[in-house]
Amino acid sequence: MEVNQLRLHIEDFRAIKEADIILNGITVVAGENGSGKSTLSKFLYYAFQNSIEYDELVDKDLKNKLNPFLSFIDDFDRTVFTGTTNRLKDRLVVPDLVHDNPLLSIYDRYQDETYLLKKIDRLFSSYESEKQHIDSAKIVRLKFILQSILEERTTHESNLSYLKDRLKQTIHRYFEEAKDYREKRPLFFFTDELNRIFSTGLLPSNYRITEYESSIINNTDDILERAYTIHQTAYIDTPMLLGHTGEDHWNRINTILYNRDTTENYNSFLNAIISREIIKGEVSVENKYSGIMDAFVYKREDGTRFNLLECATGIKSFAILQMLLKNGFLNKYTLLIIDEPEAHLHPQWIVEFARLIVLLNKHIGVKFFIASHDPDIVAAIKYIGEKEEIDNNLNFYFSQKEDNSFTYTYQHLGTDIGPIFESFNIAFDKINQYSDTQENNEE
Repeated sequence: MEVNQLRLHIEDFRAIKEADIILNGITVVAGENGSGKSTLSKFLYYAFQNSIEYDELVDKDLKNKLNPFLSFIDDFDRTVFTGTTNRLKDRLVVPDLVHDNPLLSIYDRYQDETYLLKKIDRLFSSYESEKQHIDSAKIVRLKFILQSILEERTTHESNLSYLKDRLKQTIHRYFEEAKDYREKRPLFFFTDELNRIFSTGLLPSNYRITEYESSIINNTDDILERAYTIHQTAYIDTPMLLGHTGEDHWNRINTILYNRDTTENYNSFLNAIISREIIKGEVSVENKYSGIMDAFVYKREDGTRFNLLECATGIKSFAILQMLLKNGFLNKYTLLIIDEPEAHLHPQWIVEFARLIVLLNKHIGVKFFIASHDPDIVAAIKYIGEKEEIDNNLNFYFSQKEDNSFTYTYQHLGTDIGPIFESFNIAFDKINQYSDTQENNEE
C-alpha cells in the first residue's frame, strides 16, 4: 500500500460534496467557477495554521478570561494611589520581577502569573495602609465589581481579604487550565476558531487530515495532533495582498515578508532564476525608501529602484516567492497554498511560474496546493514535473459536478490531465456556438 505524507478528506462543505486530496508534493485542483476550489484552499490553510498556532489560541482564550480581572486590578490601582502619599513614590513596583517595566501596562504582562499574583498582594497591602485616605464609596463599588466578576454572592459585608484570595485562586486556576490545554490540545479551540473564520457556523460534516495514514486532525477526535511534516504554511489568493492588511492570511504573510533577515542558506540557484531569468531584478525590504518605512523595493538589473507596491502584479507574484525563499520561509516543512496564480500573469510567465513551483519542490521540498482553471499552468506543471523527474510528487484533481445539484466531487486523476482539458474545451465549444449563431444571423 502506498503511504502518503498528508491527505485531506472533506465532505459536505459549501459546494464540496466530497474531496479526498493527497498532499505529497505538488497538488493541483481544477474545475469551473463555484466548484469549491477556493474553499478547499482556505480550509486547508486554516486547518494547518490553527494547528501550528494552537498555543496562541489557548493564550487568546486565557487573555479573554483574564481581561475582567485585569480591568479590576487597574481600576483598584488608580483608586488606591490617586491622591495618596504613595502616588508618585511607590505605584505597585515589584522590583524583583524580570518583566517589571513601568512603560508596560498590566495588559502587556498578563502572561506572567507570578507578576499578577505579586501585584495583587502589593495592591491590597497598599490599600490597607492607605485606606483612610480613600473614598469609601469607591471601595464599596470595587468590592461589588469584584464579587460580580468572581460570581460571588453580593453582600456589603464581603471580606476584602477573602475576595483577594478568591481572585488569586481564580487567576491561578485559569493559568493551570491553559497549561493543561497546551499539553493536551483539545479540539474545541481549533473548532471554535474555524467557526469564527468561516462565519457560517456550518463546518464540514466530516473532515480529517492524515499524516502517513494516521489521523492528526479529525472532527470526530477529542485531541488535535501536531503535524510533523508541516511546520509553516502560507495562503496566497492574490499578489495584491502585498503590503496590505485585512484578511487574517494577508496579515500573516505580510508579517513573514517584512522579515528583513535573509538566511545564508537559501537556494541561490533558484533565486538567480527569479532575478536573472524572470523579473530581471531583485526584491528586498528596506528600512526606509522615499519616506516609506519598511518598504518593499524592486531594484531592476539596470540599477533603477521602484516601490514594489506600484509595480505590475506579475512582478509582485514572483517577488513574494523570492522574499519567502530568501528569508528561509520556504523549506521542506512548508505548505504553500496558491489560489489561481495565473490570474495576474502573462502566458509566458504562467509557464515560468509553473517551472518555479516544480523546482522549489524538487530542490527544497516545498509542498504546494494549487487551485487553477488555466490549461497552461496545469500542462506546464505536469510536463515540467515529468522532465524534472518529480512526477511521483504530482497529483491532479478535477471537480466533477453532481447530477441535478450545485455540489462537486473531486476526482483524483494522478498525472492524467486529460479530463481537465476536456472541461477547458467547453470554452471553445461556446466560441463556436456563438460565432456560428452570429454567422447565421448575418446570413
